[in-house]
Amino acid sequence: MSLTVSVLVPDGIVLAADSLQSTSTQLVGEQELNITCPKCQEEIKTKMPIGPIRMPAGGSPFAQKLFNIKTRNIGILAYGSGFIRGRTIESHIREFERLRIGGKETVEQVVDLLYEYFITELRKDKAFEKLPEDASLIGFQIAGYDKEDITIGKLFVLDIAKKKRKRAVHPQGYSATWGGDGRVIQKLWAPSPGGPIPTPNYQSLTLQDAIDYAAYLIETTILYQRFAQMIPVVGGHIDIAVITHYGGFKWIKRKELPDILEGKDT
Repeated sequence: MSLTVSVLVPDGIVLAADSLQSTSTQLVGEQELNITCPKCQEEIKTKMPIGPIRMPAGGSPFAQKLFNIKTRNIGILAYGSGFIRGRTIESHIREFERLRIGGKETVEQVVDLLYEYFITELRKDKAFEKLPEDASLIGFQIAGYDKEDITIGKLFVLDIAKKKRKRAVHPQGYSATWGGDGRVIQKLWAPSPGGPIPTPNYQSLTLQDAIDYAAYLIETTILYQRFAQMIPVVGGHIDIAVITHYGGFKWIKRKELPDILEGKDT
């Protein structure tokens, strides 16, 4: 699981993601039962299968879930499955950029191309065809600016399922949205019996305010899961980037290794 957050404010778009990647396995067991025959009243011993039960099998706090399409200054947040056909999402995103992006696409065109890339990859796996029509293995938040965008950038939510599920967030105006395990955020935003809980006035937030708010939502979720009776599915380093119509995509916080691989000083 993951938690990704995007915030639209007048001065730009903030994208943030956790870095925890968890893997699970399925356990199948059996339980011995004593059953009494209703006709002869004879006691019969039998075994009943239990499961499958999903159990944690490992993980890493260094997964990459926030990406920059450099040729187009677009940011992509990924949540859900961390691997597709034996390759990380980061590996796929880099291949997607190399094969599909020329540099002149609109944000929405990038969204459509991203869907076509991943649905093509998933259809290569025979198991994908057995999934329900509405099953989504991975979701994305895609953000950026087109040439004519000045007051508000573009933000789309895309679920990779057999039928494309694409939602434009920006027509709603300045706002925040999340992907992945947003149960804690839902609680923070939910109305209370004493009246509605005030939410941020996104219209008045500065870019730094939006950065702090996105980090706050993820940090709060991480701390909640730390103390709750559950296996944490959100954690690790928090990566943050901003996108503006005048400066493009800029990293604010980022894990050290990606900078080293790209030859940047840390």
